[in-house]
Amino acid sequence: TLQNSTADGVEASANIDLSQHINQNVAGDANDVVSFRVMASELPEGASLAGTNMRYHYDSSGKNIIEYVFTLETLANLSLVGVQEDFAGVYTFPVHKVSTDPQGDTVETVETLRVEIAPVVDQIDSIPGMTIQEDTPTALAINLQSLIGDSSILNSKGTEVVSGIHFKALTDGGTLNAPTGLLVSDGSGGYTLTDVSRIGEVIYTPPFNKHGTFNIPIEITVTDTTTGNTIVSNTATATFNSNIAVVVEQVT
Repeated sequence: TLQNSTADGVEASANIDLSQHINQNVAGDANDVVSFRVMASELPEGASLAGTNMRYHYDSSGKNIIEYVFTLETLANLSLVGVQEDFAGVYTFPVHKVSTDPQGDTVETVETLRVEIAPVVDQIDSIPGMTIQEDTPTALAINLQSLIGDSSILNSKGTEVVSGIHFKALTDGGTLNAPTGLLVSDGSGGYTLTDVSRIGEVIYTPPFNKHGTFNIPIEITVTDTTTGNTIVSNTATATFNSNIAVVVEQVT
């Protein structure tokens, strides 16, 4: 068996070490000459293989790798590189093992290598500011999903969602209001939003008869979730401090 344990890594890893999960004595008979082949088309999107004495077969243009060929020597530092940076979940790809004995008889077998990638939450984007009129209650019409840094949209590849919103105390003044039960006091002047999908129902009212720039400090919790992992986590969570800058224009 070529693989003796599942290879693992984390999202956005530039290099995933496969060698520690490979049976270095896979040849079996020391007299056999063993080589391995992996088709480029069967690797994860954008990924490639690297290792000592790795050979590359190209298509007719001479520009595109179509096959990786390597020997037992390569197994000592075989790695998967260039995995799509927002991917989290399970990769599998076939490896063709070719064994030739001293009599010239050849046997080809196919085994599957499994790689599990743990999710990592990406940095979020800044929240766009708002411009409102003095003494005018205004809804926080924020597209939370637009703040997400992860481009993946399939659960099997890892998807990020805003899973929590906490408004800190408004030290610049003003008030937050919402339908009953939507904002829960944290006891320190701030509020937890009980349903993040309803952030547009939160109303901000600036300080009475004042204009200028006022800040709404906010904590945003993001959860990155994938499926299929068995030795690394399928979820990751991170909380970011952000701010909504509200420009209040004077009314004359």
